[in-house]
Amino acid sequence: VTGRLRSRAEETPTLFRRPTVVEVEVGDVAEYTTRGFFNPKPQAPFLSLLRTLRRLARHDEVDAVLLGFGDADLGWTQATEIRVAIALLRRAGKVVYAYVPVGDTRTYAVAAAADHVYTTHAGGLLLTGLHAELLHLGGLLEKLGIQAEFVTTGAYKSAPELFTRQDASPAATQVQNALMDDLYGRVVGHIAEGRGLSPEQVRTIIDAGPYTAQAAKEAGLVDGVVFYDEFEQIMKTAYGPRVRFTDARSLLDRREARWGVQPTIGVLYAVGNITDGESVANPFTGVASTGAQTFVRAVEQLRLDGDVAAVVLRIDSPGGSVTASDLMWRALTRLAKEKPLIVSMGDIAASGGYYVAAPGAEILASPETITGSIGVFTGKFELTGLYRALGVDKTQFTRGKRAALLSEAVPWTDDERQVVQKAMDALYDLFLERVAAGRPTLRKDQVEPLAGGRVWTGAQAQACGLVDRPAGLLTAIDLAAAQARVGDDEYTLRVFPAPSSAFGGLPTAPVHAIGALLGAPAAPATDRAAGRASRLCRAC
Repeated sequence: VTGRLRSRAEETPTLFRRPTVVEVEVGDVAEYTTRGFFNPKPQAPFLSLLRTLRRLARHDEVDAVLLGFGDADLGWTQATEIRVAIALLRRAGKVVYAYVPVGDTRTYAVAAAADHVYTTHAGGLLLTGLHAELLHLGGLLEKLGIQAEFVTTGAYKSAPELFTRQDASPAATQVQNALMDDLYGRVVGHIAEGRGLSPEQVRTIIDAGPYTAQAAKEAGLVDGVVFYDEFEQIMKTAYGPRVRFTDARSLLDRREARWGVQPTIGVLYAVGNITDGESVANPFTGVASTGAQTFVRAVEQLRLDGDVAAVVLRIDSPGGSVTASDLMWRALTRLAKEKPLIVSMGDIAASGGYYVAAPGAEILASPETITGSIGVFTGKFELTGLYRALGVDKTQFTRGKRAALLSEAVPWTDDERQVVQKAMDALYDLFLERVAAGRPTLRKDQVEPLAGGRVWTGAQAQACGLVDRPAGLLTAIDLAAAQARVGDDEYTLRVFPAPSSAFGGLPTAPVHAIGALLGAPAAPATDRAAGRASRLCRAC
């Protein structure tokens, strides 16, 4: 908790403008939430933060902005978009101060973009580089007598390796190293640019981390070590004793509201796993998944609403159900024929997350976005060995050659595995068609070398044509407004989808997880990318 500086209350009318410092806490940066139990409302905290920073950059009364990173938990794309917002503030002549009580590599890469960086006495910087792990449960499952049976499309569709292997495959290792090299190079570059260092110096500094507060100052990573309340004196020294402090809401809410009906830009979110049915919303923590029924209903509302001039689809999803993804793709395709549809990718828009991006007129992603992973997989856990060890027996009664195809008590025959593989190949082919239909510069045969489950950073995806340009959410909104011929700031933003109900979204993930462990039927699923553990979904 950084606290607040006291002189905001001294807002008395004056003939001369007082220097103004605006405090902004970079805290809740959720992409989309539906917090509230009895009357949940869709909220977009990260979008609100970006819009606040942009409005401060345009505000004539603002001299400086003090960003507090005390509770920040940023994704890579969010970090980039905040860094861009800081650059906008500085270009507008605002001095930016960053207060980082304790910052990891990602948070510091953002804070380094500020004019001045401070930490606290008992704080410091966990500046140690990047670290990722790929978990493999194959050995454990083997000891338990559980056989993970999976089929995939492409060597890079590595999500099932969580269950099928005891180490990373060469393909998974190759992709992970490529991602890490790209991301690390960008982090080093951001810090070097912000602190006036060479990339070689930054790499040396990172290798010597972590840093206590004093060590960070001696290394030139921060400009001072202070308690938050000491900023009052720092600002008085910089701007004089009449400086005033205020928070963004107090300042911006005093701006004159616009009159009349304005066109609407809809900001539609697809976050978390993509599932069949309704979105799963936890009333205490927000949305856990995007359900096709909830999503399609929101798309239809946007398509039919005459006040909606354009739509921005913000994706922060690792994928999920193929069936759900295709239903969402269809609804978005219909929408895109009637209104501008711009796609903005968040931290991850992979597999099913890329599937639903395909209908967009333009796809925007930050260089650090994780995307691609074009492919499908399916599988089941065969528990015969575990049952035998536990003294459990299941007597099978079937009618039909493949009636036990999804049974956890019967392994696949060669014939059944071939049938399942054929089905996955057909879905993979459909996936390729959907991507090619939405990418005018890529034919289907050109998409295939980019697919096979291969994961890309946003920068890599742009280079190969899967992404159109490197940009964030605000740029996507600007582009949507321009394509709808709506002037700058002459529109209102509405967040979609609305929650289905207050009680209909209680978390069900634990139930599905238990079901999977007990051998519940699984069906084809698009996966998480770049080392995120995958769950099977039941109807893909």
